[in-house]
Amino acid sequence: YHRIAQDAQDPWQLCVSPANFAAQMQLVRRQRRPMRLDELTQQLAQGRRPRGAVVVTFDDGYRDNLLAALPVLEANDVPATVFCTAGYVGSEQPFWWDRLAALLLAPTRLPPTLALDVSGRQWQVALGPAATGDSAARLAFYREVWGWLRPMTDADRTLALEAIAAWSTDAALAPTPATLSAQQLRELAASPLIDIGAHSVTHAALPALAPQQQRDEIAQSKAQLEAMLGRAVQHFAYPFGDQSAETAVLIREAGFLSSCTTEHGAVRAGADLFQLPRVAVGDWDGETFSRTLQGVA
Repeated sequence: YHRIAQDAQDPWQLCVSPANFAAQMQLVRRQRRPMRLDELTQQLAQGRRPRGAVVVTFDDGYRDNLLAALPVLEANDVPATVFCTAGYVGSEQPFWWDRLAALLLAPTRLPPTLALDVSGRQWQVALGPAATGDSAARLAFYREVWGWLRPMTDADRTLALEAIAAWSTDAALAPTPATLSAQQLRELAASPLIDIGAHSVTHAALPALAPQQQRDEIAQSKAQLEAMLGRAVQHFAYPFGDQSAETAVLIREAGFLSSCTTEHGAVRAGADLFQLPRVAVGDWDGETFSRTLQGVA
């Protein structure tokens, strides 16, 4: 999971409505064995795969994880791990992809051509129908620019976003989903059902970075979250699911016990604890969710 919300602007389909999430958690409680990630990794390390187990995870650290997801989890006694992007906790800045969506998807019209020059690299695209608000063309344009920004360093991406904001001068920014404040993170972590994991500092595409930059993103995310919470943060999730053998080694060296990918599938006995697959959940009703669980069991 990422967000428990209903949002008209959801280009990556990250939102699950509160009603569907409630139905899904009821099914997890009735049909499966909800389990903490800690317990699952301990059993896997001992060569066991607990039958019927389901581990619920959230990526990024959106505020609705506290406000909308936690009450449902508590009502159904379902534990969860929330992987937080440490640098965005307590920040007034939205996640960069949400800011990009507000800049590119909300305006009714955009200039006909976008050109970017960031750290000596140049990109240019003619918008065509996307300039006048054709929804399919605008979404394709957004995803193309997102692809440019994804492998950048955080500093370069910030420069690029500022350039896009200046280019889109008549854009009336749509509201962007809020991230957790430090106090809200502590409130979330205070629930006996919630564990906090790390998701890098800036939501970096880790393999695209130099080794020392990867090391800093990984180790600092752990250190920053532990400083906020006053307790150990032991599990990691790869931003975007991007990974490499080198990245996995750095995660081990930082002291994490496991890391989760975005590769679709069930966890099997003997699974690599630093390559754990998951199932991305859509805004599905209970019947669709139940069929999906059966398909990966």
